[in-house]
Amino acid sequence: MDDELLDRWLVHETGLPLDLTAPKKVDWWAAISAMWPLNDVFRPNLEKIRSVKYRTRAEPAADFAIERYALDGLTDWPDVSQNAWRVLLERHLQFQRVGMANQAAGERLMIPASLSADQLLPFLLLFWLHQMKLPFPVTDQTHLELPSENVDGPISLH
Repeated sequence: MDDELLDRWLVHETGLPLDLTAPKKVDWWAAISAMWPLNDVFRPNLEKIRSVKYRTRAEPAADFAIERYALDGLTDWPDVSQNAWRVLLERHLQFQRVGMANQAAGERLMIPASLSADQLLPFLLLFWLHQMKLPFPVTDQTHLELPSENVDGPISLH
């Protein structure tokens, strides 16, 4: 995470930097659900992405793609290399694992209280996936299939 970049985005979107924003606790299901639509972004390119080996040299390009998605309001990464797509996919999958583990443990996530529902995805991209240090070893994704259904979380996200 780049603190300066996140603060710049928060000020633009909410009027306040992170350190002056009131926090709100939410279930991890809220974060998992907010990130879930990225499955649809990855799916059309999944066959190519999953065959690519994870390369750390593509991490800066993945970070730039995240910045463009969050700051420019993109809904896809049309000009991103296969290697950067692979980094983005791995970060997305590992975030989902972290979220599910935290939800199962009864943990809650702190987010700025001023975020609207449509601001949660770009916030999570900038806070969690931008410059993400992977918490788990990179795994072979050759046979990965992304679910097409919604996340199987609780009906009400509090």
